[in-house]
Amino acid sequence: MRPIVTKYSIPTSITSDRTVATASVPKVTDQAVNLHELGKLIQICQRNLAKLDTVAIKELAYEIFHKHKQPSDQTIKDRLKEKLENDEYYASRLQKMHEKDVSFDLLWEDKLYSLMLAANCSKRDYYIRKIKESLWSTFGINRLKPFEDTWNKLKMKEWKQSKTTRQAHHDLYSQSDPEDDNSNTYITLIIKSVFTAGKEHTDANAMWTQAVLESIFNENHLSTKIDSEVVKIWTDTITDSDLVNTQLNLYNMFEFQIN
Repeated sequence: MRPIVTKYSIPTSITSDRTVATASVPKVTDQAVNLHELGKLIQICQRNLAKLDTVAIKELAYEIFHKHKQPSDQTIKDRLKEKLENDEYYASRLQKMHEKDVSFDLLWEDKLYSLMLAANCSKRDYYIRKIKESLWSTFGINRLKPFEDTWNKLKMKEWKQSKTTRQAHHDLYSQSDPEDDNSNTYITLIIKSVFTAGKEHTDANAMWTQAVLESIFNENHLSTKIDSEVVKIWTDTITDSDLVNTQLNLYNMFEFQIN
C-alpha cells in the first residue's frame, strides 16, 4: 500500500536565525598549574588531536542526524568518549594522552566539542543540499528554475510567488506519471534519491525531507538558507497533525520499488 502525502498549512511563525556555537576556553581543575604548564598541556593536546582520526566524529554525526533528535552536549560528549574507548586504536591514543595528564575533558573543551558541532552542521547541510539537487533534477529546469544562494529576499519572494514555483509545490504531492495510479509521487521520488541506504529508510527521514521541502516552498521564509529552527517548525507541524496518513512510511515506499 503506497502512502498518501498531504500538504500542510504554513506555520504561524517561521524564523531563520542560526546560532553560531564556538568552542569554550579549556578549563583546568583539581590541580593548580601556572600559565606555562597550562600552555604545555594545550600544546600536547593539540598535537595528539592530529592523531585522533575524525572518522569517529563523522560516524557519530551520522547517527545523531538520522535520529533527528538533538541530544545534550553531555550526551554527545559521553557517546563520543564511548566510541573512542571501544576502538583499539583510539583507546590507545587516549591512554597515552592520559599518561601525559591530558584528560578527555580537556580534549573535549579545547577542540573536540567544536569539531563535533561542525560535523553535525556539515551532515545536516549535506542532506539539505542533496534535497535541493534532487528537487531541481526531479522537476527539471523547464518546470522549476533553481534559485541561487546569493539571491536577496526580494528575488526569493518573486521566485516563491511565481506561477511555476507554486505549480511545482502543488505537483510535489501528485503522481509522477498521471496515467499510472501506482507511480510514485514527486516527493517520494525525491526522498528515495536522497536516502538510498536501507538503514536510512525511516519515517523520520521521510518527514524531515518533507519539512525541508515545505521550507523551500514556504512563501514566508525568504532566506535561501534552510535553518534548523525552520525545519523543526515544519517537522512539528507534520508530527502534530491529525492526518495520520500524511506521515510518510518509507518501508511501504521501498517495499517494491528499490532493486
